Amino acid sequence: MLKKVLVENPHGNDLEFEGELLVDERNHEAGFVKVWRTRGGRYVLKQTRSHRPGVVDISRAEKFDTVEGLSEILGHSSGAKAIARKLGLSRTERIE
Repeated sequence: MLKKVLVENPHGNDLEFEGELLVDERNHEAGFVKVWRTRGGRYVLKQTRSHRPGVVDISRAEKFDTVEGLSEILGHSSGAKAIARKLGLSRTERIE
């Protein structure tokens, strides 16, 4: 279900769109992560992470053309891989 969303961006213009919330996750490695798919098929990431109380390591709001690009920015921690799986992505490389 599409809803009107306004995501505050601490480093630029706020992001306003109609979208569907795909991920709303709290993870000790990735932090607080929300991911939306917009009406136009783009993806929006809101992430806040703190490893110590009162100290924010990451606070960002970004837009992506692909879900793969969004997944890469989250990194390769087990938390990031869990979020990627929720987005339908495999973070496994098969080798022969």
